[in-house]
Amino acid sequence: MEKIFTDASNDQRPVSILIEGDSKVGKSTIANYLAEKTMRHVSSEDMDVMIIPTQQTDPVHHVSIAFANAAKMDAILVVKNFDKLFSDAHDSDRKKMIECFMEEMETHRAPVILIQQENSQMSDEFRAFMDVKMKLGKIDGKQLASAYKKYTGARPPKGTPARAIGDIKRAGKSFNVHFLGQTPKQIIDRRVAASAQQSSGPTKLGFGDK
Repeated sequence: MEKIFTDASNDQRPVSILIEGDSKVGKSTIANYLAEKTMRHVSSEDMDVMIIPTQQTDPVHHVSIAFANAAKMDAILVVKNFDKLFSDAHDSDRKKMIECFMEEMETHRAPVILIQQENSQMSDEFRAFMDVKMKLGKIDGKQLASAYKKYTGARPPKGTPARAIGDIKRAGKSFNVHFLGQTPKQIIDRRVAASAQQSSGPTKLGFGDK
């Protein structure tokens, strides 16, 4: 996937990448990593904002503006919360926005990354339109042990379930602010578990191109 993305960026041709998964599994991290590999800026948009009409522009024009701004900046366009576009199938503006996205992605001479939750109502037609699809999930096994060591300095407790990388990272920042030196193991366990409780439901383990 990285080669496809880099080649398209270097050749200034269209390529669309869909990254999906539950909260805090690293979707935005992957998007930013890909942009860094191409040494290009990121033009970031939020579908939560794009679907709301304003006095000056309607939602459909928000799509055209987003692509125009990215082209002007010679930047990678990244749209987060993309699943919001499909949350109301009866909204005529949403239908027009979907059509506009497909048209713009066909001609935009740079990579486009769409980030969404795994439970998106994205249509099969739109999903098939994407060039590359990636699904991120929670980590376990050696990846889990590595993440614990990096962010907490400790080993995961025996029987620790699969976790989103963001849960471990956020918990590590939380207790490292308050404790100097070795952090008591029970504090690590409690805070990582508390962070995980705020995540959405279960997801498939690991990740890969689909």
